[in-house]
Amino acid sequence: MKEEQKTIKQGEITLKNDTKDFINVLVAEAVKNISSINKRFPQLNDSKRELYLKGLINEIGEALKKADPSNSAELSEEVEKALEAVGTDVTDAADDENSSIEEGGVIYDALICCKKNGIYPYHTSNLMAAAFYVEAQKNNEIAKLMGAAGVKEAVRKSCGFIDEPELVYMVTQAYNSIVDNKWLTMEDEKLSIVKAAFEEAFRNESKYGGCTQCLIKSFMTIFNKNDEKYKFMFQSASALSGGVAGCNDSACGAYSGAMMVIGTFVGRRLEDLDNPNGERSKTANVIGQKIHDKFIDTYGTTICRDIHENIFGRQFNFRNEVDKKAFKDAGAHKDKCPMVVGIAHSWLCEVLYDEGLISAS
Repeated sequence: MKEEQKTIKQGEITLKNDTKDFINVLVAEAVKNISSINKRFPQLNDSKRELYLKGLINEIGEALKKADPSNSAELSEEVEKALEAVGTDVTDAADDENSSIEEGGVIYDALICCKKNGIYPYHTSNLMAAAFYVEAQKNNEIAKLMGAAGVKEAVRKSCGFIDEPELVYMVTQAYNSIVDNKWLTMEDEKLSIVKAAFEEAFRNESKYGGCTQCLIKSFMTIFNKNDEKYKFMFQSASALSGGVAGCNDSACGAYSGAMMVIGTFVGRRLEDLDNPNGERSKTANVIGQKIHDKFIDTYGTTICRDIHENIFGRQFNFRNEVDKKAFKDAGAHKDKCPMVVGIAHSWLCEVLYDEGLISAS
C-alpha cells in the first residue's frame, strides 16, 4: 500500500485507503477477476467489460457520496477520473493486502458501503462473486466447504457476512450465474427497474418506517400509480407492518406488501368469484410463490421475528417499550429493515418484469 494512503471514514464504513485509491483498487480487482473468469468462461468482450467497469464505478461512487455528502463534489471528480481511465491498464493498482474476499478487503468494504447507504449493489455483488469463484479454484478449504455445506454457506463464511443474508443471496446468485455461463446478463431495462425499486424502498423505509406501506408507496412512486385503488391499498396495509400489527409473529410486512401488489395485477376479482377455473387466483399464487421462494432462500423464513434473528441476531417484542428502543438503536430504520424492504421490492419488480406485467416505459 502507498505510504500516503490512510484510514478514513465514509459514513460508518472505514476504508483503509483514500477515496481515489479505494476506487482504483476496486476497479483493479474487477479487471483482475474478469480476466481470470474470461480464461475459463469467455463471457465479456471489451465493450461489455468497459460497460461493467463503468457501472461498478458509478455504483460505488453513489454509495460514497451518500456516505459523505459534504465531500460530494470531490468524490464526483474522482468518479469522473476513474470513468475516463476505463480501458487503460489499471491492474497494477491491485493490492493483495486489501483486496481479498474477506471482511476488510476492498470488495467487502464496497459491498457494505452500498448496503448501508441504500445503493443496489448489482455490480459490486457480481465482483464479489467473481473474486469468490477465482479464490475457490485455488483454495481447497473453500472448495471443501462448498462440497459440505453448499455455495451459500461457503459465501457467508468465506466473505465474513455474519448478519448480511441479502448480500449472501446476491453473491450466491451471481456465482451461480458464472457457473451457468450467464454472468452479467441482466438486460439494461430490467436492471434499471430493479435498482430504482430497491433504492426507493430503502429510502422510504429509512424515512417513514412501516414496511408494508413503504413497499407499496415505493411501487406507486416508481410506476406512477396514484389512482384511488392504490391509495386505498396503501391505507389498508397500515396494520400489516412488524409481522402484522407489530406483533412480529406473522409474515414480514414487506412480504405481505409484495403479495398485495401482485394481487392488483392478477388477483381474483369479485365479479369472478363464481368462476370455477379461478385462473387469476392461480396466477397470483404462482407469482407469489416466486417471492416466497426468494425469502426462504435468503432468510429461511417469511416470519418477521425470524428475519430479525437473521439480520440482528435476536428477536424484538414491539409491544415492549424497552425492546422497541433496542430495535431502533440496533439500526432498524437505518439499514436493517430498509435492506429487507428494498430487496423485497426489487424482487417484486423483477418477478413482475419477467412476467411481462411491468416495464420501464
